[in-house]
Amino acid sequence: MIGSHHRERFGVDSPGRLQEFRARFERELGGSIRRAGPDDWIVMCCEDLFELRDVDEVGTLKALVGQFCDKTEIFLYIRRQDRALRSLYSTSLKNGQTRENVFPEPGSKQYATHDYARVLALWTEVFGAENIHLRIFEKDRLVGGDSVKDFLEVSGIAARTKGLDLETPRSNRSPDEISLHILREFNRRYPEGAMRGKFGEYLGDLFPGSGMPVTRAEAQDCLAHFNESNQKIAETYFDTAELFDVSDLDQLPDKIVWKEVRADNVIERFAQVWAARMNDFEQDKQRQIKIEQGLRRRLSELETEVQKLKAAAVAPSMLHLMKKAVPRSIRRAIRARL
Repeated sequence: MIGSHHRERFGVDSPGRLQEFRARFERELGGSIRRAGPDDWIVMCCEDLFELRDVDEVGTLKALVGQFCDKTEIFLYIRRQDRALRSLYSTSLKNGQTRENVFPEPGSKQYATHDYARVLALWTEVFGAENIHLRIFEKDRLVGGDSVKDFLEVSGIAARTKGLDLETPRSNRSPDEISLHILREFNRRYPEGAMRGKFGEYLGDLFPGSGMPVTRAEAQDCLAHFNESNQKIAETYFDTAELFDVSDLDQLPDKIVWKEVRADNVIERFAQVWAARMNDFEQDKQRQIKIEQGLRRRLSELETEVQKLKAAAVAPSMLHLMKKAVPRSIRRAIRARL
């Protein structure tokens, strides 16, 4: 299964392209895994796996990783649904969408994706309950208050990698309220394409915030859809009545007073995004220059070696010894100069 924004990113626009993508993905994944040692652990992390809908899809994944691994364990991090869906709303705007309402319509795919009891039942059926590790995505319930540190600790990886720097930079930040309003209008007017996503990424980095605000009633209505599912998990896995901490719901407003989006807000954001974009272009340019300089130096060194070989009247077949160590593009350049 591959989401619509991933289909666009990877150029998957037809069933044939989808099959090609799957084959290439499996081939490249296998190549990466085969470079690992027999005692190494392979970590695969993807929140889109929540979207797998039935036993066949999860079974396909199990068959894929089963080619390379003797044992597979699943570490599942679940977040309170109103918070998760608010975060997804910001991400959807960053990916170019224009939806007005923060929470999706009841019965939508996103509600099924966040029915954690359904997700757990599905993965348990395929991988077995003994291989499922359920974690709550709340700062005070995570080791070090961080999901990456928590995973490394509870999985046992941290114990095997003493001294490893576990600091994790923040990514996929949600823009602030004003930026989200601007971004939504930008998406409505700008043609679909990669720049839509880039604009949202820059806004998240330059103007981070807590996402689009919602009222207490909206958050409570959202959570009401998952009450039965959440209670089942709380009782089964944690022997408690409540799965998530909901004490902060009382801090949400009864009514949203929207911030005014002024012209100077728009100009400031576009100016800073433009400056950041130009800075990235310049850094990319400098990296490209360094790469080209390195290639030229290497080409010069190889040309010198070729001249030495020719001067020593070495048989041309000896030049084939360079093939495994020298990129094809450089070999072509050398042949053109002989």
